[in-house]
Amino acid sequence: YAPIELGNFHCVIFSDDCYSEKEKISEILYRYYKDEPNISFVLNYKRFNQKKDNFIKLRVKERGAGWTDSCGSGASATAALVIKNSFFEDNSTNQICVEQKGGKLNIQWSNTSPISNDNLFLIGPTTFDYEGIWNDRS
Repeated sequence: YAPIELGNFHCVIFSDDCYSEKEKISEILYRYYKDEPNISFVLNYKRFNQKKDNFIKLRVKERGAGWTDSCGSGASATAALVIKNSFFEDNSTNQICVEQKGGKLNIQWSNTSPISNDNLFLIGPTTFDYEGIWNDRS
C-alpha cells in the first residue's frame, strides 16, 4: 500500500486480491492512521502490472461515508502514485483512466515529472445526485 496526501489523506492498495480482504485491510489502516484515511483498492492490479496500460479499476472506502460509487480524490491519488512512481518503463504515460462504479474518470498530469498537485487534472462527467435543505435549529 502507499499513503498519499492530496488535499485529503488516502491509502492506495496495490495488491492481488486485496479487495477480498477489504474490511480487514480497512480496519488495520484505520487503527494505524488515527486520521482514518480514504482507502482506494486497485481491483485489476495484476492485469495493470503485466500489461502496463493506463486503465485502473478502483473501489474506494471514504472516511466517514463508507463505500462510494465514485471518488474523484481517490481516483486522483491512485493515478498520481502510478504516474509519479514510473509504473511505465518509458515514462510516456501522463494520463490514467480510472473506472469506478459511478463511471470513468481521466486523470492527467501536465508533465511526466510533476512538482506539485497544481498540475493534476481530473477529467470526467458530472451528474446531479441530490438536493436538500439544511435546517439549522440551534
